[in-house]
Amino acid sequence: MKNRASATGLSGKHILVTGASEQSIGFATACLLAQWGASVSVTTRQNTQRIVQALRAASHGGAVDGR
Repeated sequence: MKNRASATGLSGKHILVTGASEQSIGFATACLLAQWGASVSVTTRQNTQRIVQALRAASHGGAVDGR
């Protein structure tokens, strides 16, 4: 399915995404927001650093950190 959404004005915004485990809606959302220029913080129950690394790679170096 082609992504039809587009971001406007996310540069400089900081967004918190909860439930960002791999293969989840939260992960996909965080990845897309980072690609669109937002600084994204994610929460996960386990393996937070691994998830953050995966998100950075998937978003091509987007600004992602984890808690």
